[in-house]
Amino acid sequence: MVSNFISDIELVMKIKLENRLVSKLLFDALNIETTYNPNDRASVRLSTEDEQLILIIIAQDSVSARAAMNSYMRWINLSLQILSNIGKK
Repeated sequence: MVSNFISDIELVMKIKLENRLVSKLLFDALNIETTYNPNDRASVRLSTEDEQLILIIIAQDSVSARAAMNSYMRWINLSLQILSNIGKK
C-alpha cells in the first residue's frame, strides 16, 4: 500500500497591515510564541518588512502546518482587535 500524504511544508504569509507601527507591535506580541514549540513537527519565524508582518511556517506534515497557521491567525486577529479598541474609551 502506497501512503499518500503531504510532508515538508513551508508556508509563507505576508500580512499587509495599516502601517509600520502595527506590524512592529504584532511582531513584538507574537515573537515570543516562536520560541515555544510543544513538538518538533513545526517551527515558525516572524519578521517585518515595512507595513507587512511576514510569517514563515515550516512543518513536517499538513496537520502541524494547519495547526500552526490557525494558532497564529487567531493570535493576529485577537491582537488587531485589541489594538483597534485601544483609545476608544
